[in-house]
Amino acid sequence: MERTLEQLKRDVKLNLCDQCYPQYLAFIEPRIRKFIVTRLDDMRSMESFITQMVMIHKGVFKKDLIFISIGKWDDKFHEDVHKDLFYKIKKMGFKRKIDYLKKVKILPESCYLLLDIARGRRNLIHEDPLVYTFTDEDLEIFSQAHNVSANLLQVMWGKLPEDVKQGIISRCETSSQLYLEKSNL
Repeated sequence: MERTLEQLKRDVKLNLCDQCYPQYLAFIEPRIRKFIVTRLDDMRSMESFITQMVMIHKGVFKKDLIFISIGKWDDKFHEDVHKDLFYKIKKMGFKRKIDYLKKVKILPESCYLLLDIARGRRNLIHEDPLVYTFTDEDLEIFSQAHNVSANLLQVMWGKLPEDVKQGIISRCETSSQLYLEKSNL
């Protein structure tokens, strides 16, 4: 991301006058930076939602609380969290987590496919982080996957009537399917 912003800054400096460039730096670049970071945050939060869903299903939490991180363990959370299971799931790879959620029928097929495509796109950065930059399509996939996972987490965690839960699941599946078809993924 920093490389992309630096390249953009160089290109803008070449194309703007000396009076306009400081205005770009003050007003436009911060908005671009925020936009890019927000889209990447979609991927990170989606991964967190999926981890929470696995933890909920496997009974990690003993009470109506969700812990995303428990920091240094000093037994202060022993009444709230199954420590060993918490760390075991935290260490699981994302692919394994979504495979598990599909297997136990929490992730409908199209939702699973969307999340798996998002995973694959995210992993491209590991091939050569100096060369690969996320495309607009990648960022859109992350955003769609974030929305689906956030809604499915709500279904798992929320105290919702069954018909409401089924409606949310159905809408997640339909929106994922339509997005995959529209995007030719």
